[in-house]
Amino acid sequence: MTLEQIGDWFGGGTPNTGLAEYWEGGTIPWFSPKDMKCLRLTEAEDNITERATQQTNVKPFPKGVVLTVVRSGILSRTLPVGVSEVVGTMNQDLKGIHPLPGIEPYFIAYQLMSQERAILDRCCKDGTTVASIDVRRFRSYTVAIAPTEEQRRIVAKIEELFSDLDAGVAALERVRSNLKRYRATVLKAAVEGKLTEDWRAQHPDTEPASVLLERILTQRSRQWEKDQLAKFAQVGKQPRDQNWKLKYELPPKLDNGVEHREPLPKSWTWATIGQLYEVKYGLSEPLSKQAPDSPDDIPVLRIANVTEYGSLNIDQLKYFPVPRKDRPKLLLNKGDLLFNWRNAPNLIGKTAVFDIEGEYVNASFLLRLRPPLPSLDGRFSWIVLNLLRLRGYFSLIANAAVNQSNFNASRTSTVEMPLPPLAEQIQISAEVDRRLSIVDEIEAQVEANVKRGTRLRQGILKRAFEGRLVPQDPTDKPAEELLEHIRQQRLAATPADNCSPRTGQRRRPRKGGSTLSLFPEGNPDRE
Repeated sequence: MTLEQIGDWFGGGTPNTGLAEYWEGGTIPWFSPKDMKCLRLTEAEDNITERATQQTNVKPFPKGVVLTVVRSGILSRTLPVGVSEVVGTMNQDLKGIHPLPGIEPYFIAYQLMSQERAILDRCCKDGTTVASIDVRRFRSYTVAIAPTEEQRRIVAKIEELFSDLDAGVAALERVRSNLKRYRATVLKAAVEGKLTEDWRAQHPDTEPASVLLERILTQRSRQWEKDQLAKFAQVGKQPRDQNWKLKYELPPKLDNGVEHREPLPKSWTWATIGQLYEVKYGLSEPLSKQAPDSPDDIPVLRIANVTEYGSLNIDQLKYFPVPRKDRPKLLLNKGDLLFNWRNAPNLIGKTAVFDIEGEYVNASFLLRLRPPLPSLDGRFSWIVLNLLRLRGYFSLIANAAVNQSNFNASRTSTVEMPLPPLAEQIQISAEVDRRLSIVDEIEAQVEANVKRGTRLRQGILKRAFEGRLVPQDPTDKPAEELLEHIRQQRLAATPADNCSPRTGQRRRPRKGGSTLSLFPEGNPDRE
């Protein structure tokens, strides 16, 4: 049967939102696409009043109506379907089908879900601003009708198997959550020095981090002086006195007023990002090229290339022309950190270590943190910054601005971090990588099984509507008898027993006394 033939159709609309008497204190669910997140619909985010149903064309529909989204951007990806278990109303972006007696609503709903891709391919409108279903084509879409008792057995078996799948997926999600907590626990133990307690006991003579920090600051100052003298020489000048050295900007120091710093191991110290790294912005030009088309084009790493857990994904790159003469000051070096300083608050501080081969530059929303000397292990700094992000440190103190947050270069430079001796940094990084590699393997297995669950769900639906999920019972009345019974009921129906599929209002029988033609002439779905 076509969807038009299986039952009465309902449409909806939106009562005037400016009239409080249509909305305030409403008790009648008013379904819209935002409510179509599950199969069993028992409530809507919005409710309308009885007056709204009396004074507008938005009329209630009975329980057991199969609701489908027919206009929404989500139709470009999926076809939301639900069954209302309450009397309700709907807006203009939904259509409802109330199956005739003998046709189970969930049998139709599951069948629509099983044929989601075919329905979208066949019934979606072309050239519309918002993805939409052509209702005329949708109404003519053919579905299979089994004997009533078999419909019920099929629905019961689907729900039994789906319940098992849901339990399995829920268990996988618990594993995923536990792994996320474990990941944060590993990073926390690393930053507190707990992962290397035995190592420190075996290496008591390691140079303290305070000496390392002093050496970094001294050598940074000397490098700056060397660069300035080179600039003087480039223009053929010599400094007349030592006043030029006063232009050196000291890195931000620790805030002496902070009292909440956690105690560190004896050989560790506190430092700021600005003391340890040169913090620079990336390219601010628009990134319009999807592929290189000139010798100057170079790949640009963006926020999207930094994954949730701080690795680099270069599957999708954009390109920008950077002349050879300008590249030395822009190219990323191995060991540089890429720090996301602007985006949604929960993404501020997402950091990756640049460790891939080839020439790359970074986009403007990724700060480049470059160690001035090979005296830092970038992986340890990555551990600290990602732990701060997981703790919500950056999102709490970032400047909120139109759904985005800012944590600019100056503010990033003042972020404080614990600093172990260099040898211990390397040891910590190795231990964290060992533990997180195990987590990564388990997460990959979890993700594979979640995807497998989705495939199994579709496989169950496919078998169900091929007639292979439950055994047939020879004592069931054949579907042909059900269809003939429906036809006879329709032929004998009075006008009050029929509803307009467009408005949901009662309608008169068609010419000839029937409101239903089981196989209309010229129907392309006729089998």
